[in-house]
Amino acid sequence: MGRSDACSVRLAARRKGRCRMARRTWWKVGALLAAMAVFLTMLPATALAAVPEGQIIYVGNESVTNGGYWTTDSNGNVTAHTGGDTPTDNYIHYDAANNTLTLHNATIKESVSTDTSTFIPGTAIGVLNESGAAKLTITLVGTNTIEDVSTGIFVLAHSSSTGDATLTITGSGSLDASGSVNGIMVQSNSGDATLTIQSADVTLTSNSGNGVTVQAGSTDSSGEHTITLSVEGGSLTASGSTGISFDSASPKTVSATNLTVSNNAIVRANDVGSNISNVDLQIGKGNNSSGGIVFDGNQGTVYGSVELQENLTIGEGESLTIPDGASLDTNGKLTVDGGTLTQNGAVTGDIIYKVTGVSLSTDSLTLEEGGTANLTATITPANATNQNVTWSSNAPSVATVNSSGNVTAMAPGTATITVTTEDGNKTATCAVTVAAATVPVTGVTLSQSQARLYYNGTPNTLALTATVAPDNATNKVVAWTSSNSAVATVDGSGNVTAVAPGTANITVTTADGSKTAACLVTVTGVYIPPRPSGPDWGDVADNIADAEPGSTVKVDMDGKTVLPGEVLDELAGLDVTLALDMGDGLIWEIYGGDVPADAEYDDVDLGVALGGDDIPADVANLVTGESGSVQVSLEHDGPFGFELTLVAPLGEDAAGLVANLYCYDDEAGSLGYEATAQVDSEGVARLPFDHASSWLVALDSRSHALPFPDALEGEWYSEAVRWAWLDGIMRGNGDGTLRPADALTRSQMACLLHNAAGSPASPSAGLPGDCEAGSWYAGAVSWALGAGVMNGHGDGSFAPGGALTREEAACVLMNAAGLAGMDVSARADLSGFADAGDVSGWAREALSWAVAEGVMNGVGAGDGSLELQPARPCTRAEAAALLMNLARSAG
Repeated sequence: MGRSDACSVRLAARRKGRCRMARRTWWKVGALLAAMAVFLTMLPATALAAVPEGQIIYVGNESVTNGGYWTTDSNGNVTAHTGGDTPTDNYIHYDAANNTLTLHNATIKESVSTDTSTFIPGTAIGVLNESGAAKLTITLVGTNTIEDVSTGIFVLAHSSSTGDATLTITGSGSLDASGSVNGIMVQSNSGDATLTIQSADVTLTSNSGNGVTVQAGSTDSSGEHTITLSVEGGSLTASGSTGISFDSASPKTVSATNLTVSNNAIVRANDVGSNISNVDLQIGKGNNSSGGIVFDGNQGTVYGSVELQENLTIGEGESLTIPDGASLDTNGKLTVDGGTLTQNGAVTGDIIYKVTGVSLSTDSLTLEEGGTANLTATITPANATNQNVTWSSNAPSVATVNSSGNVTAMAPGTATITVTTEDGNKTATCAVTVAAATVPVTGVTLSQSQARLYYNGTPNTLALTATVAPDNATNKVVAWTSSNSAVATVDGSGNVTAVAPGTANITVTTADGSKTAACLVTVTGVYIPPRPSGPDWGDVADNIADAEPGSTVKVDMDGKTVLPGEVLDELAGLDVTLALDMGDGLIWEIYGGDVPADAEYDDVDLGVALGGDDIPADVANLVTGESGSVQVSLEHDGPFGFELTLVAPLGEDAAGLVANLYCYDDEAGSLGYEATAQVDSEGVARLPFDHASSWLVALDSRSHALPFPDALEGEWYSEAVRWAWLDGIMRGNGDGTLRPADALTRSQMACLLHNAAGSPASPSAGLPGDCEAGSWYAGAVSWALGAGVMNGHGDGSFAPGGALTREEAACVLMNAAGLAGMDVSARADLSGFADAGDVSGWAREALSWAVAEGVMNGVGAGDGSLELQPARPCTRAEAAALLMNLARSAG
C-alpha cells in the first residue's frame, strides 16, 4: 500500500476515558507516526499459527519477517546473526513458520526508523498488516528489556475492511517494556483486538501515554468488535497516564470490552480505563477454573478462586477485596502492610499483618525518685501478626524500664523511654522527668513552748524558731497563727509582738502534713519594783489570829514576794486560808490546816511567774497536751514544808480544759506527773504545790493521770507508760489493766510499733501461716513484716504469742529507727556491762546502737553494776520505756 492511499493512526498521550488518537492520511502529514511501545508474549505450541498473508515484522530497525536470529548488546542494539551457529544468549529468534518471536535475555533500545514504508515507526517490535490480520506470539526466556523507544510493542491490523489484531505473550521469563507513548499497543482498524499474557511476568510503563492500549474499530463503521485483555497466569503490571486503556475511534462499533484473569494471575494497573461509553468494561475470571486479582489503581479485587503463587503485599493506601462468591488461598504469601483487606468471600491460609506503627499510653511521665509507672504500648494495626516489642532507656541511671514497660525512677534527671517493634522497627517514646524523692514532714517543734512578754516595756517581742522534722524533709514551709491577735501577733517568720495583757497561743503549722506546735505567750504590764512599804505583816498576823474559822485573809503583796516565817507560825494549824495576791492574776492560797503546827518556819520567797523556757522543748513536747503548755517558775528552792495552791490565770483559750501539772527533774532531764486541775470558765486553774522547781502545765482535754488500776504513779515506769498511753501507742488490755510486768509478746511489739508509726496501711507482706487472719494483731504484723521492721523465723513462722527478748527488742527498734529516717550509725562500747559476753552475735550491733542512743540503759544488778540481760523477755513496762527513749533520741 502506498502513502497516497494509506491511512495511519498516530498515538498521543490521552486522559482517562478519552482517546487522543486521530486518523491522518500520510500524504497530508510530513512527520511520521510518534513512537510506540510493544510487548512480547508466548503461546503454547498448540496455539502456534502461520503468518497472516501480507504481515511484516520489525525488531528494532531490522525486518525479521523472513525469520532468523538477531543478537542484542547491553546498549540495546539489534544485529543480524550471520554465523551458522545458534546464539546462546542475548538474542532474538523469529520462527516464520510458526509466527513465533523468541526473546532470550534480550535488550532492545532501537526502534523502527521513520524512513521505512510502514505505519509502525518508533516501535521496538512492530507487527503490521495493511490487508488483513496482524498476529504474533512472543515467547519470553529469561529477563528481557525494551526501553528508549516510543512504543515497546505495536501490533497493527491496518486494513479498513478486515483483520483482527492479536498479540500473545507467553513463556517462563519476564519482559519490562517502556515507551514514551505506549508500553504495548494492539490495534485493529476493522476487527477485534486481543492481548493475551500466559504465565509470563510483564511490566509495561509509559511516561506520557498508556502502559498498554488495546484498540478496535478505528476505521470500520459497521459490525460489532470486541476488545479483550486476558492474563492467564503470571502477572501484568501497567502504569502510565492510564495503566490499561480500552479504546476505539468508533465506539459504536465495539460490542464488548473485557479484562479477564485466570490461573492465579495478578494484574496491577495505576488505572484501568475505557473511552467506549456505549458498553461497560467487564472485569472478571477467565475460562480457566481459577481466577485472578486485578488492581485498578490502589483498589484490588479477587475474581473467582485464587491461590497466590507469589508474595503479595497490600501497602498503605491500597486495598484488596474478596467479594461474595470469590475465594483466596493465601498460601502464606499475603502480607497486609498498612493496607485494607476486605473479606466477604472465603479466605484460607495465613495472612501476615505488618506493624505500621506503635504508640504509648503517654508521651511524658513525671516521677519521684524511687517511683514507678507502667507504660502500655499499642501496636497498629491491632491484629498485627508480630506483636513483640523491646523497651530501652537512653539514661538507665535516671530511669529504667523492664520488658513489661514498667518504668522505675532511679535518680533526678531526664530520660527517654523507647519502645521498638520487632516487626518494622517502629518506635514511640516517652519523656521521663525524675524529681528528687519527697521526704514527708513527720513533725515540728518550737524553740520554746511558753513565753512572757510586756506590752508596755521590754521584752515586747519574741522570735520563735520552728524546727521541721526530719531535717531532710522536702517541704519545710510553715505558717504562723495567733489564737488571740488582740494579745499577741505573729508574722510569717515567727516574730511575736505583744499587744495587750492576756494569753495567746502562737501556733506553727507545716504545709506538708499539717503538723503543729504551739507556744503559750503571756502578756503583762512592765514589772514595777515593790514599794518599800509592802504589807504590814504585823497587821496580817493579827488578822489571822482574829479570823473566824473557815474564813480567808487576803493580802495584796504589792510587789513583795517574801512571806515572813512568823506569819506562817501564826497560820499553822488554823482553819483559816491566807490568800496572797502576787499580781497579774496570780494568787497563792495557803490553808492553815495544811501547815503543820509543830514546826518553826523561816521566811519563804513565793515569787512566781508564768512562761519562761527553763524546760527544754524536746522534753516538754513529750507531755504537751493538744492545746499547748505553760511553764511555771518559782523563786523558792526546795520543799515548802506544806502544800499551797496557786490560782493561775491560764487564759480564756484554756477555759474548760484540764491542766496537768508536771515537775521538771533537772538532773534526769525528765518531767514527772504531779496533779490534775480543771480550768474554769474564766481560764483559771488551781494548782497544788509542795515544793519549788520548774513546772509545766500541759493543757489537754483529758487528765494525764494513769488510767490503769495496776500501773501505779511514782513507779520507775510511770512516765514512760503515761507517754505511751497519751500518744496512743499502748492502750492496755481488754479488762482495762496494763500488766506492766508481763513479758511482751512479738505480736504486741508489732502493734506498739504500728501504733507509733501512725497505723499505716502499707506496705504489707501478708501473714505467716501461724498468724490468724482478722485477729487483733493481724494488720500490725503484716505491716511490720512488709516494712522490714520485724522478721519471721527461719521456718516461715512468726510466733505471735512468743516472748520478745531484750536483744530482739533492740534489733526491732533499730529497724524502726532506720525506717523513720533516723541515723542509726552510733555505736557504744558494751564492755562496761557485766553480761556483755551474753549478747548474741546477731544482736550486738543493735544493742550497741541502743546503748549509744540512750534507748537502752541497762538494768541494776544489785551490786552496783549494770547488766543488759539480753536473753530475758522484755516486759511491757520496759517496752514503754524503750519507745519513749527512742522518741527522745529522735528529737
